[in-house]
Order: sequence, then C-alpha cells, then structure tokens
Amino acid sequence: MTNVKNADGTDGSRSLLLNNNPIHVTITDENGKILLDNQLTTDSSVRLTGGTYTVTYTGKDLLGNIVTTTTIVNVSDQTSLVSNSVNNNLKANQIYQPATEIIKDKNADGTDGSTDKTNNQPVKIIITDENGKIIVANADGTYKLPAGSYLVTYQTTDSNGQNIITTTKVNIADFTSIVTKGTEQITGGEDFNPLINLTSITNADGTTASATNTNGKSVKVTITDKNGKVIYAGDIDAKIPAKKLPVGEYTVTYLVNNSNGNIVENTTTLTVQEKSIQTPPNTTDKTSLTSKKQDEIADGATYKPSDDLLSATDQVGNKLSSSDISVEITNSLGRIIWLDMTNKVIPSNILSPGDYQVTYKYHDKTSITLLKVLKKAPVSIQQSIDNNPENPTNPKTHIEKTEKKNNTNLPQTGEQANSVISLIGILITIEALLLRIFKKQQNNE
Repeated sequence: MTNVKNADGTDGSRSLLLNNNPIHVTITDENGKILLDNQLTTDSSVRLTGGTYTVTYTGKDLLGNIVTTTTIVNVSDQTSLVSNSVNNNLKANQIYQPATEIIKDKNADGTDGSTDKTNNQPVKIIITDENGKIIVANADGTYKLPAGSYLVTYQTTDSNGQNIITTTKVNIADFTSIVTKGTEQITGGEDFNPLINLTSITNADGTTASATNTNGKSVKVTITDKNGKVIYAGDIDAKIPAKKLPVGEYTVTYLVNNSNGNIVENTTTLTVQEKSIQTPPNTTDKTSLTSKKQDEIADGATYKPSDDLLSATDQVGNKLSSSDISVEITNSLGRIIWLDMTNKVIPSNILSPGDYQVTYKYHDKTSITLLKVLKKAPVSIQQSIDNNPENPTNPKTHIEKTEKKNNTNLPQTGEQANSVISLIGILITIEALLLRIFKKQQNNE
C-alpha cells in the first residue's frame, strides 16, 4: 500500500485509517485460498511460499461506500540443491562422506543452506549400488564402499513442499594386487616359507598391505605338484616342512580377496633341487657362518642383519656376500616376522620393543644372534646437564677424575700389607736354607 487519502485530503498512511475507519486486508493464493483476512496494522504479516498472490485493501468513504485497491505479489522460491555429476576419484574401502559432493545449497529465501539442512529441513541422502540395493551408512553418516558404481541421491523440499533432487554418480576403483617372484629354487631337505617370494601387496585403497592383513584378511597360499595335486593350502606365513616337498617342480599360488571378495592371485614356480656336495675332491668343506652372539638397537631404528654377520665362507673358503645368506627373525613367541636375504634393511615399524632371534642360514650352516629392541628412555634436562663435560656448575666429576688419575700408581693399603708379608716369607726361607748349610758343614768337620 503506497497511498492513503482521507476525504478531506489528509494522509492516513501513518495511522493506517481511512476516514477514521480501519482498513481491511485480505491475501489469497492462486487457487483463491485466503491466507490473511484481518484489519491492517503495523504488525500484520504472513509467510508466503513461492507463487502468485492477490493482496486486497478495503476501506470506506464518508458516505459509507466501499473503496478497494489490489496488489499482485509474485513470490519466487530460491531453493536449489546441486551436486557433482560424477566422481571418479574414490578408492575402495576409503571413508566416504557424501555431503562433500554438494556444490550448491540454497534456501527458499536465497540464503545458503547447510550440508545437512535446506529450508530448515534435513537433506535426505540415499546411496544405491548397480543393482539398486540401498547401502546403509555408518553410525556417523559416512560410508566404506567396495569397488563398483553407485548413485548418490540428495533430496530436499522447497517452500511449497515440492521435492528438489540432485544426483551424483560415484565410480570406485579397487587397487588390490599381489606381486611375487616368478621363480624360486631350494635344495631338497630345506623347509620352504612362502613369505620369501612375496615382493609386494597393495590394499584395495592403494595403500601398502602386509601379508597378515590385506584388506582385513591374511594372504592364502596353495602349492601343487606337476600333476596338479595340492601339497599345501593355508596361510602365507606358515613354514612348509621339507618332507612335503621332495625333489621336483611345484606351482605356488598366492591369493588375496579384494574389496568385493573376489580373488586376486599371482604364482611362482618353485623348483626343489637335488642336494649335492660342492666340495672339491681331497678337500674339506670350508663352509662357515658366524654372527654376533647378541646385539641391541633402539626402538624406532631400522635394522640391518648384515651388521651382525661377522663372517661367512663357501665350501672352498671364499668369502660370501650378505646377499647370498638368508635371514629369519622370530619374536619371543617363535613367530616368524621377517624372512629375506641378509643384505636387506628391516623397516623400523617391523621391530617393536622386545627380544628376537635372528637366524642366518647358508645351506646347512646356521648362526644365531639374540637381538634386543630397547624402549626409548626419556632424557631429563638434569641428566643432560650432569653428563655435560663443559658444565661449570658441576665440578665434582672433574675433581673425582683428577683424584683417580693422580692416585693411579700409588699402592693401596691392602696392597702394602700383602707386599710386607711376601717379603717376610722370603727372608724366613733364606734364613732356614743358610742354617741348613751351616749344620751340614759342621757335621762334615
């Protein structure tokens, strides 16, 4: 309402009265539904949703005749919800938050909505797989999805209760892989540990895996002979006894499950050779293997088994390289945690504080080093000060060292007593000998 004139020409806008009578106002929607029907006051208000409305003002002139005016009000609804059309950057088993796909969220009045609410109403999110099956979210609203294609549907309502929908297609890749040596040879009579052939394993999300926990499961191994007979089937970290592997050729198959439970595999050809003595005629076998009895390293440090290998020679006495010697490390429970060649470096995260047995092996020779991984002890500030030779506030250490140095060549009280007793003993012995000679001379006379 822009103008209110009384019969006498005065302005009634301020009082909202026409000729001292109230002004009546009605608001109707497109279907004729009355949304407001009341006297016009400064507090008159109504919340309108999107659409077209007719506002009618009614008053009376001095003769009691009806005076009306109308206004057409068009209300636009700014509600919008827009998400990425496609996402090809996800990896299997990653934590996925679907709210990150929303790129535009507007309320009906044009203000920004939140990632979980539009027009003060929750945004509904539904994820379905390729078969239309609804995927249930975690308790915190996130998802951990295996490989495949998914449709993420976001739904909210505008001011009139009409659905506003947007969708995102999510394509998730699985990076599960296992790589092993193509061939391996052992000598008849040797046990076989499948771990030694393992080169690398990758989880579904592309991170480096371990043989004991790949996509949450252990790697399995099957060993078959040339006739296809299964010799062994089980976990990768089990040692296969030599009696199960007579001389011959075998196929070692390594298997792991990807995020969808499908098998990913790789194979190694294992040859078990005849055990032969390489010692030349008329010579002795000079094969030897010697390592430190024990060693200590700090927690968090890498470990090089070659550092504890003292010497190694072959059958004819030639020095062996650390790359020719295998090493097996077992923990205090006897479980193998590392099996490789001696020249390899063991990462710091493999060895936690504790006691380990490091076994070096070359043919039938073995040598054992007892390795202790020490916990890191916190160093106090006072210890650093006391151990500092330049510390002028602690002269006691220097004085004690000086006194010890000055007294190095002086005999102690106990040492003096022992010297006197020894001297007396020698004198008594000489005296007895002289007396004997003297008596003998008298007898001869």
